[in-house]
Amino acid sequence: MSTSAWWAPLRSCCRASSLTCPAARRSPRSLAWILPPDTIYGADIGEHLLFTLHYLRVQHSDGFLGHLGLGSMGSGIGSAIGAKVAHPDRAVVCVCGDYGFQMFGNELATCVEHGIGVVFAIFNDSRMRMVENGLSMLYGRSLIGGGPAIDYAAVARAYGADGLVIERAEDFAAITEERVRGRVPLVLDVRVDPTASFGVNARVKTIHTFGVPDDD
Repeated sequence: MSTSAWWAPLRSCCRASSLTCPAARRSPRSLAWILPPDTIYGADIGEHLLFTLHYLRVQHSDGFLGHLGLGSMGSGIGSAIGAKVAHPDRAVVCVCGDYGFQMFGNELATCVEHGIGVVFAIFNDSRMRMVENGLSMLYGRSLIGGGPAIDYAAVARAYGADGLVIERAEDFAAITEERVRGRVPLVLDVRVDPTASFGVNARVKTIHTFGVPDDD
């Protein structure tokens, strides 16, 4: 089904925005607005997952994949690749963090080699935000700073994939239908606020109970 009826006004809406940096909470919404309604999303594990679960809206019952049992980083990357192989005519997006992509992003080479056109939306804040937040909440201190700033769009082009840097809300307008439905993988380097964190984290609350004896 052609999406031209809704693609043009969305691009116009994005261009009219004056956001200087797409907030973590807005990025899942922007992806849902700009991508085709039948898009499949595979979410990896990390702070970005909390924003994705809360703000992303999908149109189909099979439109979201997440492995929340073990909570293994990298699981969303494999899920998205498998979904694209199974549904080559649908847009498939892997929403992941920058550290998760550093761990398993070499699968991008597999996608380039075999023409698996997954869209990797990398929430790039140059830090392991969920780990830092968890340590701070548990122990009152955390790791020092973050990692080096990496241009993942440039990394994607080095692999032979397509790459875009998303620094402002209107940058989402460059995500065309041809780019998300083609056989060339697309990496979206979504620059998010490194201080952004989700207000409530049930995982950290659960960890608080580890080692605490039951009342009985």
